[in-house]
Amino acid sequence: MLSEAALNAISIVRYSLTFCGQSESLLESFSFNLLN
Repeated sequence: MLSEAALNAISIVRYSLTFCGQSESLLESFSFNLLN
């Protein structure tokens, strides 16, 4: 049961990191389009 909770926490962290990375790249491309 403890391992299941740990795996769930790891997957949540990975998902949030991936989501943050995607939003950062979207913001970068958006600001790049604004500058040019």
